[in-house]
Amino acid sequence: MQFEDAARDQLTESQARRVIADIYRAHTRRLLESQSAQTFLEKWAALRKGTVAASTLAEYESTVGEFVSFLGERAKADLAFVTTTDLAGFRDTNAARLSPSSVNKKLKIIRGAFQQAWRDGLIEQNPAAKVKTLRASRDKEERRAFTLNELTPSRGG
Repeated sequence: MQFEDAARDQLTESQARRVIADIYRAHTRRLLESQSAQTFLEKWAALRKGTVAASTLAEYESTVGEFVSFLGERAKADLAFVTTTDLAGFRDTNAARLSPSSVNKKLKIIRGAFQQAWRDGLIEQNPAAKVKTLRASRDKEERRAFTLNELTPSRGG
């Protein structure tokens, strides 16, 4: 009945959340957990401190920051509203400027965060699990060794 009343009043997202949370609380006597994408991801990265190397933690924090920036204002919405399309867009945006292995590393970091959210019961399924990693390019530029001139510090500069 609450949901019908809210719908008649041109239901907004926040009203729907409140009604569902009230129904859940009435039947389970527990609060319905909810976190914004930004809050969850930043907490997830922070909880890695002490469990991973400092450089790995910095990479997690950087990737989370990039993903939150990519989402923009939508990062403030509930974590459950992040879609496979969002994650594929993040992957593709990074693919325009990074190597496939770097892009895949960022995707795997975000995938791990969403896997934790799924384990915690905050989301129904991991949307990142459905996003494929990139294949390495066959047209990869061949690397060469440095020349002696490139290794020798320039004099007088």
